[in-house]
Amino acid sequence: MNQLLINGCYDEKTLRSFLDLGVSRFAFDLRAKSPNLVPFNQLKKFSELLAGKEIVLIFENDRSATILSFLDMLKSSPVSCVLEFRDFREADYYKSLKHPFLWMFEPGSDWANILQVPFLKGVLLPVSFKDKFQELPKLWSIIEERKLDVYLHADSFAEAEVYINDKDLLISVDVTKEVEESYRNIDQKKLKAMRFWRKLNEITSI
Repeated sequence: MNQLLINGCYDEKTLRSFLDLGVSRFAFDLRAKSPNLVPFNQLKKFSELLAGKEIVLIFENDRSATILSFLDMLKSSPVSCVLEFRDFREADYYKSLKHPFLWMFEPGSDWANILQVPFLKGVLLPVSFKDKFQELPKLWSIIEERKLDVYLHADSFAEAEVYINDKDLLISVDVTKEVEESYRNIDQKKLKAMRFWRKLNEITSI
């Protein structure tokens, strides 16, 4: 299920549930104030479970030294790492890291220059900004010229479900309290029983 990127898984039981559901791409949240923050020792365990795969590390307004230290600590792990940024720094900041990354689109940012950074692999386009990014021909021109991956980003599975009719569409979705039984406690039965998975499987099997 390469068309789906799950953001914010923070415990092993849920990771295994996603794997059982056919998910193969994960972004782990390392933002200090995020409710989905994953402890580093847990991230190391995840890297072992996902050996041979590419994982994504989510950051927001962190110092470059902090990000590089995480990459250094994971360099002996059996996974390759891509960064995901949910901020809008100057393009030179992303360029200085010299590491492959995804970037979440923000209308008020210097997006034209950020999308030109050589290490950029793809852009996440939030559903909430759909009216804005659809009306930016320059954005789409850069994306096409650079052959960037484009993910439609949803804040919940309910929001993402609306957009899974196109099997060629890349979708990014956050793990939120919609699947929690209590704070940071995922209801595994509820997660696995969501209509989202049935609809996604119907589309991908066509």
